[in-house]
Amino acid sequence: MEQPVTYHIEYELDEFQPWPGMAIYAYGVATISYKWEGRDRDTGDDAGPYDIELEHLTISADKAKEPDRCIEQTHPLFLAVEAAIQSDDHVIQACIDDYEQN
Repeated sequence: MEQPVTYHIEYELDEFQPWPGMAIYAYGVATISYKWEGRDRDTGDDAGPYDIELEHLTISADKAKEPDRCIEQTHPLFLAVEAAIQSDDHVIQACIDDYEQN
C-alpha cells in the first residue's frame, strides 16, 4: 500500500483567532503540513486534505519594538493555533488550493 504524501504550505496569519469567542488575534506565519485523500469511489466521499498539522509558528511583533518570534510547540498559543487550523475553512481551502497547484 502506498504511503500518503505529506505536503507543506506557508499560511499567513492575519487576525487569526485561535480561541473562538475571545478577542485575541494572532499575526504571523504558520508552516502547515497536510496529507491528501483522493475521492473514494466506493463510498462517494470527496477528496480533500486531512491530518492538517501545525509544524512551525512565527508570530509577527511590532517591528519598532521587538523582532518576530518563533513559538515553541508546547506554548499554549501554539497549541491553540494548532487546534484551530484543523477545522478552519480558510486553512482547508489553502490546502486545497496548494494541492491543485501541484
